[in-house]
Amino acid sequence: MEVTRWLGSLKSKFPFPAPPPLREPQPPKTAVTDQVLIGLYTDAGNLYRSRKFGKALSLYKRLADLAPSDPHIPHLIGMLYWWGAEMPRDVPQAEQWLERAASGGDNYACLSLSKVYRDTGRLDQSLQWLETLATKSYPPALFALGHGWEFGYWGAIDRVRALAYYERAAARGYAQANWRIGAMLLAGRRGAWRIPLGLFKYVSAFVRVSILLYRDPYDERVIW
Repeated sequence: MEVTRWLGSLKSKFPFPAPPPLREPQPPKTAVTDQVLIGLYTDAGNLYRSRKFGKALSLYKRLADLAPSDPHIPHLIGMLYWWGAEMPRDVPQAEQWLERAASGGDNYACLSLSKVYRDTGRLDQSLQWLETLATKSYPPALFALGHGWEFGYWGAIDRVRALAYYERAAARGYAQANWRIGAMLLAGRRGAWRIPLGLFKYVSAFVRVSILLYRDPYDERVIW
């Protein structure tokens, strides 16, 4: 991703190296009077941001038992197993935790699960998860579907379908969608007369994505 790589040269509000691109779970409002639970969230988050992933994982697994209704916890646990953070990558464990998060209603976890399936060669399952998210009009999934059809992740290239998904994502505020729309218009996908519009969209989207990522790299308008 050109935008993300370019941002590496900008000053970030995070210490270097920055944490992995997933926000740590926050205590639910219902836990406001449970100081023990809040303390565990705080301690686990501090360890995670300090890149002490093994210790953070232990605390998050405790939290998963104490706060089973919070799907963000199993999502992060699954990603720690997938990243192989201070441990060998464990795909079965990653899938188990991500499926738990997805069943708890975390759309982002569904997106992560789709990526795991795609990266392990199970393209039909990856596509199925994205299409399920698309029925909910989840913008990052609409973008991922567009990207997949544009670059042939599913075994075929369909730029008409890709552009349609990008436009649905853009209409719902997903910032990176206009970047790809601009690139496709620049390539003349809708005629030479729309190339200037493509240039405008490409440049303006690049600027907007850069600003959003600088302000909050976990913003769901740019997660990918």
